[in-house]
Amino acid sequence: MASDDAPLQDSVSCNTEQKEAEQEAPQSLLHICRFCLSRDEEDLIPLENVLLLTLTIEDILLFTGIQIEEEDYGEIALCVKCTNKIQICSYFRHCCLTNDTTFRELCADLIAKVKAARIEAKEAAAAAEQALREAEEAALEVEAA
Repeated sequence: MASDDAPLQDSVSCNTEQKEAEQEAPQSLLHICRFCLSRDEEDLIPLENVLLLTLTIEDILLFTGIQIEEEDYGEIALCVKCTNKIQICSYFRHCCLTNDTTFRELCADLIAKVKAARIEAKEAAAAAEQALREAEEAALEVEAA
């Protein structure tokens, strides 16, 4: 049940940060998180540093839906929490894509095994039918003799 409360808490936190940000304009965009509007300067990292160390601009666009122009990189900061959330999303996506490849390989192997088993079963059935016909013919020959 606690995990259900986490998105709600994040939502409440975002709304609180937004209200605080609306009350007082920052002196610089480097003093506010671009995503959650946090002003905790100890946790803020310039976007340029984030891009050098941990994330790509594609990750940011993919997981936030926000396009940041290259000329703005030096003027924007992210907080540690938002950076970590995007990193977690990026890692999860990478794992999913990697596992998708493995899953597809497993499915292909399973399908190949099922097809081989069907062919083997058909061949065994055909051999059994042939043996039955031969036995019936032999029985008829014995009866006729």
